[in-house]
Amino acid sequence: MVDMVWRNYVETNAGALNYYGNWLTVLFFPSDPVGWKPWTGPSPRTNWGLNEAAIPTNYPDAVRGIEALKLPLSYWDPERGLLITRNKWGRDGMVLHLDMNTEANFAAGHAHSNSGAFTFSALGRKWGIDRGFHISETKDSSCILIDGRGQGFFPVGGATVEHREEPNLTVIAGDASEPYHWITRSKVRSGSPGVRAFHFEPDTSAETQRRFDEIVTNKAQPWNDRVATQYPYHAVYNPVQRAFRTATLRRNALHDYVLIIDDIQKDGDSHQYDWLMQAADDLQVKSHNGNSIVLGSADAKDNRRLLVQMIGGEGGSWIFENYDIQRTPESDDTRYMGKGNRLRYSVRAVDPEFKVLLYPYREGEALPQASASRALEVRWANQKDEYELTRLPTGRTEVRMR
Repeated sequence: MVDMVWRNYVETNAGALNYYGNWLTVLFFPSDPVGWKPWTGPSPRTNWGLNEAAIPTNYPDAVRGIEALKLPLSYWDPERGLLITRNKWGRDGMVLHLDMNTEANFAAGHAHSNSGAFTFSALGRKWGIDRGFHISETKDSSCILIDGRGQGFFPVGGATVEHREEPNLTVIAGDASEPYHWITRSKVRSGSPGVRAFHFEPDTSAETQRRFDEIVTNKAQPWNDRVATQYPYHAVYNPVQRAFRTATLRRNALHDYVLIIDDIQKDGDSHQYDWLMQAADDLQVKSHNGNSIVLGSADAKDNRRLLVQMIGGEGGSWIFENYDIQRTPESDDTRYMGKGNRLRYSVRAVDPEFKVLLYPYREGEALPQASASRALEVRWANQKDEYELTRLPTGRTEVRMR
């Protein structure tokens, strides 16, 4: 498994080794530090996957034979709230990452304001992406904005409320209400110019105090100890009634896909909600019909497509935009990070009731019909899937396949 990841990452030369952590991985492969034997032909690799039209027959395939290893289809880290799940192993497999970012409680570091963010790959390429280091605000993640505002930065961690593995279905659900509610800073940075409008107070939770217990002498009020300069302080940022995200990956069917259901509501008033998916830079809109939009590569030879459908949504619209990625003053950084593609569904509502279908396919294949009320249905002529949707007392929608 490590060998596959390493060879796929490094590929045919050491050009990708541009970060000190990479060299630690080299220690696993002292006799093979650069992955595959050097490839002298033109590379079919792009930032978003392999260009299928340009793959030579003898090009090294980093995943050839991996199906025979019978590896698990899901990796679950309960401490971080991270799920990586797929429908199958192989180059054309479908892979969903969902991260509740449960450990982002330190008011500093590299944590992003993206509890519940997802990435999505299928058919040998990336569709929904993560933008990487230092692009850390909700507006630049695959999350939801309320009146243009997302989760606080620096963030607090979200929580996982359900993880379920079934033979034909993987389900993950998380609660991001706390990340929306709070913005944090370390004690010495709580007065920085970008956040002076917020009233910061020390985080007095038992877990936070425990982390500082070994270094402070003021046990009663560790935030006032002279050595506790990095003690977390927080302020109210964007409080919500609920912010649940439930994602399901369907496998072992004629048609596999992902469903993402969001139960998010700020209060009893109407607000602007923007459902976001950060998209690979080479994607463009191939077709747009009501609540459905189809994305594909700008390369006319590439027949891979992604259907993104808002199921049952009313009053909203899809917008595919090439926008400026720029840090805001609230992040204590105003750097411009370039341009990026973003798919956005915008609606004004009290409860937007987002239910999104992600279906990868090749041009010419049949597309599904989808509908939702108490039950959610996804159907083709040769497949019909039904899901029971139950609103729990917490306000989250529980999803069960019938």
